[in-house]
Order: sequence, then structure tokens, then C-alpha cells
Amino acid sequence: MTDRAAELRLQVTDGNAGGTQIDVAEALVIGRRADEPGRLAGDPEISALHAEITLDAGGYFIDDLGSRHGTTVNGESVTTRRLLEAGDRIELGATTLVVEAITGVAVAPEPAPRLSLRLDIDAQTGVGRLDLGEGTQPIGLVHRDGRWEVGA
Repeated sequence: MTDRAAELRLQVTDGNAGGTQIDVAEALVIGRRADEPGRLAGDPEISALHAEITLDAGGYFIDDLGSRHGTTVNGESVTTRRLLEAGDRIELGATTLVVEAITGVAVAPEPAPRLSLRLDIDAQTGVGRLDLGEGTQPIGLVHRDGRWEVGA
């Protein structure tokens, strides 16, 4: 995990707000009724509440809020929330924004695969078998001198 705050930097390359840099800490609502800088200098082609960028576990995501003309990232329509990466081009209304940098985001590690264990013991013969799951060879166990050992 990082000690510094997370931040997403957007550069507006086209539209009324062209040349503007927008820094996003936790969230940015984009639309005509949003607070600046989300109004994008009054772009008349964006909806009242067009899209939202949010910080969540693993990164920054964009979601279209049911806008009239839609939102695209790298030319693909945003139909469900989508993870943003440096270099992505976001287009909404007459505005194009480029994700310049994402800093301070800690990506959660992939969870370890689940293992299943099966232990079969025959107490009368002192023989056992340990199976660690798919793709592994079972381990034979024998009971000698009061303890279990790996055996044939």
C-alpha cells in the first residue's frame, strides 16, 4: 500500500475546456449540472449528469450515467463501469480527455487459489493417504513408532 493519496490526472485535448488539466482524488462527476471542473467549460453536448469517475479498490473507474450521447473510452462505448489506465482517451459530447497519469493506487493482489485436502486413514493397518486436490499426486502415509510418516 502507498502512503500518498491517489490521484488521476486528465488532460482535456478537445472541446470548450481544451488545454485544461483536471486532477481527480476520489470522484469526478461530469455534466452540465456538475461542479467545475466537471462542467467541462459548458460543453453543450454533454448531459446534465453525463458520467462519473470514481476511485475504488484497484483503480479509477468510469461509468456513463445514462447520458443521451454516451461515453467512449478508446473508441468503445462505456456500457458498464470500466477501469481507466494511463493513455486512455475518454470522449463525451464535444470533449476529449486523455488519462495522463494515475498515482498512488494500490492494486489488490489476486487471491490465492483454493486448495482442497482429503485425508483417508485406516487405523487398523496404519496406512493413510493425503490428497491435495486436482493436479497433484497423492501422498502415502504410514504409522510407525507412534507417528505418521511419508511412505509408500
